[in-house]
Amino acid sequence: MRAALLAMAVLVAATLTPETQRAFSHYASLVEADFQRSQPFLDVDANAQRRQRVLDGQIVVLPREQMENGKPLTIPNAQIQDWYGAVLLPCTLERATAILQNYSNYKNFYQPDVTGSKLLSRHGGDFRVFLQLFRKQILTVVLNTEYDIHYQHEGTERLRIVSRSTRINEVSGKKELPAGQGYGFLWRLNSYWKLEAVPGGVIAECRALSLSRDIPTGLGWLLRDFVKKFPRESMEHTLEGTRQAARGNVVTGQ
Repeated sequence: MRAALLAMAVLVAATLTPETQRAFSHYASLVEADFQRSQPFLDVDANAQRRQRVLDGQIVVLPREQMENGKPLTIPNAQIQDWYGAVLLPCTLERATAILQNYSNYKNFYQPDVTGSKLLSRHGGDFRVFLQLFRKQILTVVLNTEYDIHYQHEGTERLRIVSRSTRINEVSGKKELPAGQGYGFLWRLNSYWKLEAVPGGVIAECRALSLSRDIPTGLGWLLRDFVKKFPRESMEHTLEGTRQAARGNVVTGQ
């Protein structure tokens, strides 16, 4: 408790600037271009050892970094966490799609990271979704978030999904702060899924981009666990939660 009070006392607010927003949008546009033209379809198909690990039941999670003209991209006054993960789902592609589109039950599939979830609207393969995200380390962080999500089927055995955050608001007590204000734990969250039916189930790959404030000098002890650990652990929890739902091991409800 004392550590949390000290943390809040020394951590100053951060504001998402237009320059940072533009840099993230550019980074995401390069990732999306690669995502759409990727050959082979699944990343694991380019690495036989990694593919076998997934087929053997392992969850593979790795850091990624988007390059431009052979150089890494920099984000002013912020940082991007870029993670890739893959898992074998023991189900059909139809069932995997139904699980991923069951947004009202994300609070059951992905607890404790997701504490509230709701489908706001749907038009064909386009969805608008609300998720309340929760994280407790030194600090307790609650975020109200919304996403635009597009499903793109490629025949009967392949599926691409693009999810882009449209708003992320920190919650302080019972008050929701304006978007882009607060402590800057998470400003943007995009994810890109590829699913392909294979013998034994469906290989699901996800690449997630999260944008957060830069770590101020002297406050690494406070923010590093959240900024560094949250994206990786969130990826692991998401893939494992999806696999458990595919196995039918999650109690669902409204």
